[in-house]
Amino acid sequence: DCPERRSFGKRAPVAEAADTTPSSSAGAVPTARRPRTLADILRALDAHGASVALVALSDGAPVEMSYAALARDAGRLSGGLAARGVQVGDTVAIFAPSRIAWVIAALAIVRAGAVLLPLDMNLEGDDLRELLRDADCHRIFSTTALAERLVRDGAAPTLDLYLLDGDEQNRPANAIDARALM
Repeated sequence: DCPERRSFGKRAPVAEAADTTPSSSAGAVPTARRPRTLADILRALDAHGASVALVALSDGAPVEMSYAALARDAGRLSGGLAARGVQVGDTVAIFAPSRIAWVIAALAIVRAGAVLLPLDMNLEGDDLRELLRDADCHRIFSTTALAERLVRDGAAPTLDLYLLDGDEQNRPANAIDARALM
């Protein structure tokens, strides 16, 4: 008997969660359970230890981050978000270019149980304000340059603004360095 679930009005088989490996005489034997959700994957990141998880270029030189460091930093940032009042189901946006800090923030948001809202960096003005309002978003990760656009377009006063680039000299008054949450 295969468990079933409804999928768009049709019954579809539910995949088994365990991997199977062939056995010499008894057929397939269940082995370790595979992660089934993103939260399962996040909890399992540090199991890969010092293996390289991310590579980015900084001033033309590669910068690497291990799975263990990624899990550690995402866990710390997730705890910092929870300490600042982020609750399961809250919407937290990222308005920044792709970089290692973006990945850490995204994983921390998901790990905290919040809803990740990645924003197109080309958004501005009414479109940006309305999207944040419609999503009931009160927290956003950004960079100093893009935070200036949030301020200019009138979106920043209603947001907790966390900066991914740590530019202390040029940051808006209401912005917090995201590293302070870790």
